[in-house]
Amino acid sequence: SQKIDVVYNGVSSPFKPLKEEEKVKIVAKETNGNPYFICLGSIHPRKNSITLLKAFQKFKSENLQYPHQLIFVGRKAWKNAEIEEYLKSMSFRKDVLFKGVMDDTEISKILASATASIYASLFEGFGLPVIESLACGTPIITSKGTSMEEISKGSAYLFEPLSVDELMEQMIFIINNKGIVNEKVISGLAVAEEYNWDKTANLLWEVILKALKL
Repeated sequence: SQKIDVVYNGVSSPFKPLKEEEKVKIVAKETNGNPYFICLGSIHPRKNSITLLKAFQKFKSENLQYPHQLIFVGRKAWKNAEIEEYLKSMSFRKDVLFKGVMDDTEISKILASATASIYASLFEGFGLPVIESLACGTPIITSKGTSMEEISKGSAYLFEPLSVDELMEQMIFIINNKGIVNEKVISGLAVAEEYNWDKTANLLWEVILKALKL
């Protein structure tokens, strides 16, 4: 049997941590100063958007002391009746913000200023927003048993993809445990450094040369 070579994606250069004073400006601009969770990517059933919305609704209704909002960055891939109907029913709908499509420089700033990034997708080939979050020094919550768990190498907060409660618990944990969370952020920055396009290109070239010798 032949060995399969895996070549991972890289993360582009704008994705890096921001200074605290820059974060304050971004948060003031995007949410009038309210801290926020962020979800990158299209709004789509495969992205598990409904579980994220339910977890956020429960988080807000059971923790009124938290002023946090939820930002989606990306396009609505296609209209989904369940997601649209749930949005209408949310008592905290005003705290869910849709920013649409942004370029990498804009995304990197809004991502680096978030309390945490949430990537709740049910399955992905890779899950680039996970690495982009790590590169920005932003805590990342993502789905267990997926490629995202693999590529984050222990630097992500994990939840069962359909568990509203587990996702909510991770959101609360990140808010309340800054010291522990910062340790994981530091390890995440090191993980993100492993995913760069130069390394990806070199690995791909090695695989091609090896294939030509077969």
